[in-house]
Amino acid sequence: IYQVALTVNSGESLPTVLAIASENLARGLNADSSAVALLHEHTLHVVTSSLQHPTTNIRLTVPLSDLPACYQAASTNIPHYVTSQHLQGFEKDWFHSLGLHNVMVVPLIIGPDSSEEHLQPQIRQCVGFTFVSYADAHHRPSRGQYAFAQDIAAQCALAIEKERLLTDARQSATLATERASTLDAIFQAMT
Repeated sequence: IYQVALTVNSGESLPTVLAIASENLARGLNADSSAVALLHEHTLHVVTSSLQHPTTNIRLTVPLSDLPACYQAASTNIPHYVTSQHLQGFEKDWFHSLGLHNVMVVPLIIGPDSSEEHLQPQIRQCVGFTFVSYADAHHRPSRGQYAFAQDIAAQCALAIEKERLLTDARQSATLATERASTLDAIFQAMT
């Protein structure tokens, strides 16, 4: 968790941070594989996967509604574990093509935690997922494993929010520079 936190604050690019988080997540939970996907406008986009060569027919961008396990985690903001036998249809094929079989689905949540909601009443929002996969269908994650996964997910969400804030700041600075140039041109024309 500390290594991921250091990476989040190091100035590395978001894809690099998420790849390091994914590696540490799989290693820290003794998992077989992992992946990270970002959620934007009800569409999920896979950013990183520990599977070196994903299946060629994999769709890296899919509607959230096509993945009921992810939809449930996004709706409740609660991680859960789904075995391969409970996955069906497209969702099962999609997870398997990413090298994920019995999957811990952990939502990446931004917004205040429950202890801070009275200070700033905001809605907590799911911005993506970490996926942790086990080959053993009988494996059940412990409370400690869920806590570890949520800590890594919190660092990922922090990196996503940081990237969003930096992008907004850059856009604001660009807009301010453009407005200043326009005002300067108007002033020069007036004089």
